[in-house]
Amino acid sequence: MSAQFVFYGKRDCHAAARYVRQLPYARNSAWSLVLAERRGTCGTKHALLAALARTRQPVELRLGIYNLDGNTTHLTRDEPKEPDEDFLHEEPIEPEELGTYKENTYRKFMREWALQRKLDFEQIWRSREEYILRLSEREST
Repeated sequence: MSAQFVFYGKRDCHAAARYVRQLPYARNSAWSLVLAERRGTCGTKHALLAALARTRQPVELRLGIYNLDGNTTHLTRDEPKEPDEDFLHEEPIEPEELGTYKENTYRKFMREWALQRKLDFEQIWRSREEYILRLSEREST
């Protein structure tokens, strides 16, 4: 892992984090492909940096669910901002859990959230996916 960052000229964790942050926002099939594909989401970028940090010391990667808007994306903007509100759900995960486990956790949480508010879960999920697609498209232009 460290060798991959050295290949890109990033010799310390701060340089690696700066490099990862400036990569365009777009989905990857796996966190381990962020450097090769030169893009990533909040989750894949964080997982990559957590895996790098773990080569030196124990680091906990956390899955967090919060109200999503253009100001609350992490490691995806030049000036990331903290979510306006506390996390709605948070738990430790392993980088390998970013795929199916993460999606299932999001779906379960959002289904319950929608049910409590008498909202259509499928519409909310579609809106979330459209929002993520728009973020990706904006980064690629």
